[in-house]
Amino acid sequence: MLTVQGDLGNIGTGICYNNIGTAYQSISRFNEALEYFKKTLEIMRTLGDKGAEGRAHHGLGLCYHSLGQHEKAIEHQEKSVTSLKETGDRFGEGRSTCMLANIYNEIATTKNRSEVTKGL
Repeated sequence: MLTVQGDLGNIGTGICYNNIGTAYQSISRFNEALEYFKKTLEIMRTLGDKGAEGRAHHGLGLCYHSLGQHEKAIEHQEKSVTSLKETGDRFGEGRSTCMLANIYNEIATTKNRSEVTKGL
């Protein structure tokens, strides 16, 4: 596990953790990414930074989706949409809404596929 060195202050540490989470996510190390996004979320909640909370929820949702944990993915993407809507971040809100649609589509496709193959 990576550690953040030096006195960056809470906001700097939170940003670093979020960046580390994103890096782990980009190389498909989702469990490590989850730990950093959770740390980010904790710090940003303490600071009351709704935008950063929303981005952390988005990262958590992406990781849970990649791990096949759809209920948790949906929960975090919905929280992301809510947080980002409160801050007026239309781009982030749209990104998380699109991810929600992708998750629901994947669930429906998987369900339909299993129903079709039952009859074969």
